[in-house]
Amino acid sequence: MAAPGWYPDTTMAGTQRYWDGQRWTEHRAPLGAPPAAAPPQPRLRADGSVRGPSLLVAVLVLGLGVVLAVAASFVLIPAFVDSLSGPRWAVPGSNRAALDDGAWVLYERVDVAGSGAIGPDDVTIEGPASVVPRFDSTNETITINDREYVGVVRFDVDVPGTYEITVRGEPSQRGEVLLARPIWDLFSRWPWFLAGGAGGLLAIVGTTLWIVGGVNRGRARRAGFS
Repeated sequence: MAAPGWYPDTTMAGTQRYWDGQRWTEHRAPLGAPPAAAPPQPRLRADGSVRGPSLLVAVLVLGLGVVLAVAASFVLIPAFVDSLSGPRWAVPGSNRAALDDGAWVLYERVDVAGSGAIGPDDVTIEGPASVVPRFDSTNETITINDREYVGVVRFDVDVPGTYEITVRGEPSQRGEVLLARPIWDLFSRWPWFLAGGAGGLLAIVGTTLWIVGGVNRGRARRAGFS
């Protein structure tokens, strides 16, 4: 069998045609002209079919990546929002809030006069189940709109529902507390961070396979391969 290259075209006088080593392609050039560069050829298997990522494999990898990324976002985004936002109210005062189960922290605004005196004895929580406030030993700090808050009281909710949280203290026009999820609660969800990262990576790989496979199949069609 002849090696790949340009040969006289017996079907069209005065022209030459490119032989890819297995069959004639649709690439032609005038006979006697300098041989043109060999056209890009698709990778072929032994049976002559086109090699490369199949559309099915690309779709499966991409789909799995999207599912993992979306599932992780449904878990992490609400947790992140709960960690950085929540109801705020003046001290002394009360607030009714719908709380899911898990850990919650009362953050006290510390950049105002009279702050720093709130403790578990100043907090009462009433709702569907008994809740016992205690000191927050982590002293996490949150900054929102140039306002700094530090964790002072922590409590755990076992039964989701609406709770009334009362904070006693010295009256102040600017003193306030913020109720939010603890920041460290995000890090306890590390498996979801891994799942989200893996999903993003699979989505990139699936998209790449899709593009590479499409290019190979396009070259095969232009070269006359099935």
